[in-house]
Amino acid sequence: MCTNLLDPKMDFIFKSIFGNEKEKSVLLSFLNAAIKSDSPIVDVEMRNVEITKEAIADKNSRLDVKAVANDGTIINVEIQLRSSDEVERERYRMREKGKLDEISALATAEEKGERKAKLNIAKTSLENGISLEVVSQITGLSLKELEKL
Repeated sequence: MCTNLLDPKMDFIFKSIFGNEKEKSVLLSFLNAAIKSDSPIVDVEMRNVEITKEAIADKNSRLDVKAVANDGTIINVEIQLRSSDEVERERYRMREKGKLDEISALATAEEKGERKAKLNIAKTSLENGISLEVVSQITGLSLKELEKL
């Protein structure tokens, strides 16, 4: 059994297999199998195919594909594969974790800001004689929360 096969998950090998404009049927078959849409892809236009990788240790490459489905829908497919180098993978994971942590922190801050705004609106509304029930409907705060104000 042959165990020295080239890994198609490596950018330059993937591009060699799927990035040939003359062999669009290979990419079409791959995309239709991967996407599994009710409207199959009938045409592809490859972009950035001039980016080549000379060696396994080279940086990542990208193959952009404009795909047209049977119903006329245009799909932009961006195929990005990571380097096989473990250090690069770890850097990628750390950047992604940092981005996710930042997004989570921003979402938490936004939620706190929205809550503070609701409480300020509720307090002002109650001070101006608007009933608890109406303020609850406006702000989405519970009656128990409003009674504590």
